[in-house]
Amino acid sequence: MERYYLTNQSDKYLTECWEVKEMKATARWQDGLNLIIGAWLFVSPWIYGITSNAGAAWDYWIVGGLIFLIATWAMIAPRVTGDEWANTVLGAWMFVSPWVFGFALVAGAAWNAWILGAAVVILALWALPAAARALEDQHAH
Repeated sequence: MERYYLTNQSDKYLTECWEVKEMKATARWQDGLNLIIGAWLFVSPWIYGITSNAGAAWDYWIVGGLIFLIATWAMIAPRVTGDEWANTVLGAWMFVSPWVFGFALVAGAAWNAWILGAAVVILALWALPAAARALEDQHAH
């Protein structure tokens, strides 16, 4: 084990380094995947050619953007559980959106929403216990 001899100046620096290292240790890979899924969902209306269906396109843009932002926040603040619940709701909404916005017969766009919506729900629920443990650890210290 290494020993550090601290001065007033280096004490603050090492404390900050420890906090960054601790944050990285509690970051969850599921949030990284949800970030990628959110970005993909955002660009999907152009890829699948559904920009003419305004409801479907805006659904993809808004839900994809929100999943991306929430996953980013979950990676920055890993001791929060609300973001995982929010992505669970958004993923479930994305799953039902082909029927709500009438693009269930557009095979590529519909399967994209079904598969990725389900993936967001699964990943967010999978990350939830780790987020809860990180929150409990924070309160224990």
